[in-house]
Amino acid sequence: MAVGHTFALAKNEFDKAHLSAKTAKCIVPVNGKFRDTDSIRDKYGKPSEDYYKWQFVHSLINSGLYARDFIGVEVQFPKGNSAVIRLDGAIFDSSDWLEHYNAYWKDRRSTDLEWLHEHLLAVIEFKKNDKEIEKVFTTQVKPAMREREPANAYVLGVYYGADRLYLFQRSSGKYIRYDEGKNQKGEDSKVGVY
Repeated sequence: MAVGHTFALAKNEFDKAHLSAKTAKCIVPVNGKFRDTDSIRDKYGKPSEDYYKWQFVHSLINSGLYARDFIGVEVQFPKGNSAVIRLDGAIFDSSDWLEHYNAYWKDRRSTDLEWLHEHLLAVIEFKKNDKEIEKVFTTQVKPAMREREPANAYVLGVYYGADRLYLFQRSSGKYIRYDEGKNQKGEDSKVGVY
């Protein structure tokens, strides 16, 4: 891919290459493991949620916005005794995330989990169709953003699917839209679609 590629160009290249493809190459770890391909079509042959996942990851990496070593999909964090919160996608500030992630799930050392919480930069939720963004934010994106510690640390939340992109941020413990134009009340703004 040429230097200076934009996200939109990389997305168009993915779409063209996968126009009728049933699978896409897994270019980042899935739940901490490398695998070859993932199905990207539903039972009707339409793009699935996984189509948008790999479209986004491909575009993010091939536009030069982020290096593949810092990204994972289907990343899980423990919640309580047996429950987990699954992030459709996660971006960390270090390529060491994969070592800590796999070490945590193998040995369950709290130091590895703490490291992951402290180095999480962004959480991503993928959808294949437009759902109510406020509902998706409240029930999926915001809880995933809470995985970043400490609670007042900056973290980015991403909702992506069906050619729609919404960005959120937690700054100083407040959850607002990334687009300052959507935050008429500054840090006291509420997340919503305008």
